Amino acid sequence: MPRTQSEYHPHEIILQLQNDAHPHPIPHFIDVKRAFSRENADFGISELDDILEKHLHELSVSRVFIPEKDIEDCFSSHQIGDHYTPEEHLLGFANTYILSFDKHHQPLNTICEALKKIRVVKDARPNYVVETSHKKYSKIENYVEKGLWGLERINCPQAWKIERGIPEVTIAVIDTGIDPMHAAFQGRISNRQYDFVHKTTLLDDPFRYELIGDYHTPDCDPTDHSGHGTQCIGIAMGSPMKNGFSGVCPGATILPLRVFYSYRDKVDQSITDKATEVDVSAAIHYAVSSGADIISMSFGSSLKLYQSAIEYAVRHNVCLFAASGNEASTLPNYPASDSRVMAVGAINRKDKRILISNYGDSYQPFIMAPGEDVLGPHLNGEYFHLTGTSMAAPFVVGTAGLLLSMAKRKGKTLEAAEVYDILLKSADTHLLRNKDDDEYGSGILDVEKALVETKKRLT
Repeated sequence: MPRTQSEYHPHEIILQLQNDAHPHPIPHFIDVKRAFSRENADFGISELDDILEKHLHELSVSRVFIPEKDIEDCFSSHQIGDHYTPEEHLLGFANTYILSFDKHHQPLNTICEALKKIRVVKDARPNYVVETSHKKYSKIENYVEKGLWGLERINCPQAWKIERGIPEVTIAVIDTGIDPMHAAFQGRISNRQYDFVHKTTLLDDPFRYELIGDYHTPDCDPTDHSGHGTQCIGIAMGSPMKNGFSGVCPGATILPLRVFYSYRDKVDQSITDKATEVDVSAAIHYAVSSGADIISMSFGSSLKLYQSAIEYAVRHNVCLFAASGNEASTLPNYPASDSRVMAVGAINRKDKRILISNYGDSYQPFIMAPGEDVLGPHLNGEYFHLTGTSMAAPFVVGTAGLLLSMAKRKGKTLEAAEVYDILLKSADTHLLRNKDDDEYGSGILDVEKALVETKKRLT
């Protein structure tokens, strides 16, 4: 995961109403973009509408979360309905809206505080943005094998004699999307794939930066324009290739969910990816509703975002993994620092934590995996060497896919907590100074031992 920083969109507010509020029917943002319905500007609640009219101009209002029962309508010509389950109501998905506007006369925090004083308003906050930045990488030519050390280090060749994954296990990767034409993914991408990026975003300096690819319309095409998502998906579950590359779990079904849009710095050619809290939360909820067994998140923030969406995933027994971050810090990086999520740090060839990899007591459960000079698929059929915790997390994600595949073959179920426990207890601990080591967590991932332990528990 490249270095991240948090800010908020200057023209967006996330608004959540109390469950006993009864606003006018509000369209979903996907329906608005597909022209099924016009954008709303009011809720039909006088006190709330008065404040919005006073502070926010050229306002549009739309819903954030697709009801679980209406997921199919994303792929059809039907308008998304209002069939939220009792659980979705309880977690606030039915009453969460995005307010979009062109102008405001006061700081957003001031407007949010005014909104929160209204009885029907449960919460109001800026729509925070997670930003990643990474340099252009060099294409791999004659030294592919040098990037395969990670697979050897975690004993993948031995593990594949036991399990290689099955299509009945679905792994969702929430990121910049996927290169759908890359040979490493052919025939394995779920028809639930989706692009949540839904509006043009303002650039700080349009003369220096240029937007890359699709950046304003939700659709069923999560094509990657920066390569970050393609790399993460490939490491976790790319198909075996003639050059020796393979993902850890090459048999699983791939569910790519694009939430980051990308732009390039014309000066140094670096690429930046940005995603909003709204889009990430919607993608987590969507992944769970679409049957994902595992969710991979190679991004982070200093803020505790996506709380309700992560709770929804936990309630549905979905395994959650996140990169610890690349700030060389012991400060919490979210969602990796959430106790319901397994955090993953990065090691090098010498079994040492790479200097940029975050660590510390904030990350529990916590495990290490290869993250320096790792070979991964890139755009246009290429392969790049990559470094960071973004590369480490997919190794663990793919391993979880193997564990769940073994269980499903036997007609059994593993709880997410069991998967985490197996990964931690089977880890290589030779680097740990003591049982409370905060730099290496529970040790280094060992895929073969994890499968052996799983087999014992399933018998």
